[in-house]
Amino acid sequence: MTTISITTATTPPAEGGAIKVFENDGEQWVDARTLHGRLGISTQFCHWVERNFGDYVEGEDYIPQDIALAKNGDGTSCMQTPKDYCLSINMAKHLAMLAKTPEGKRIRNYLIKIEEAWNTPDMVIMRGYKALMVKADELTARNAELSGQLAEAAPKVEFYDAVADSDTAIDMQECAAILNKKGFGRNNLFDFLRKQKILNERNLPYREYQERGYFRVIEQTYKDGGGKTKIRFKVLAYQRGVDYIRRVIDQQTEPTLFDVKEYV
Repeated sequence: MTTISITTATTPPAEGGAIKVFENDGEQWVDARTLHGRLGISTQFCHWVERNFGDYVEGEDYIPQDIALAKNGDGTSCMQTPKDYCLSINMAKHLAMLAKTPEGKRIRNYLIKIEEAWNTPDMVIMRGYKALMVKADELTARNAELSGQLAEAAPKVEFYDAVADSDTAIDMQECAAILNKKGFGRNNLFDFLRKQKILNERNLPYREYQERGYFRVIEQTYKDGGGKTKIRFKVLAYQRGVDYIRRVIDQQTEPTLFDVKEYV
């Protein structure tokens, strides 16, 4: 359980057994040293703790607290930091009853009244409203976080939209334009894919990547300077191939930029 910040200065005894009650995370607590000082008993605090705390659970019934002491000139404490404790209302009532003193009886009755007031419908509603406000603040912060994530993801969403709009395989020039990765124009993209062993030295995809449905290769005919018909191959990327290339590029922590002459 979270450590509770408490006021360590003792409050002058009040009539009717009044004792300061602290609130933390919707629960009520009592300062153990203050309670001990009001019970009208002669037992030293440390011995009182040893005798009475054994039947209670730390973190549920009581929470240890360090007391800030006066400092020496050099900033060190005058003595070792002693312990104080925050006690649950139930534990404080039981200890007050065990004291068997008039003061203990008055304190116990006072704590019973505090507990009854704490559980009135109005107080329950107030605590519920407070909890809702805390939850609303958490949701507002979470919403801001999600909005930031959506803004960050916007370029990827635009990328998928661009790919989805492409109904057929596209050439590597168009692929580079859709990817829109800095330093990855058509030629740099070819060089990168060769180094990743996705394309061979002729810039054609290995069979594995064709069988995955990432690429297709088409034949094109053209006339050379002598008028002879020649055949050349052109690689095209399908939608899933474009996405695969993007993922491969993104996995590189520092993509290398290549200075390559334009292909003709």
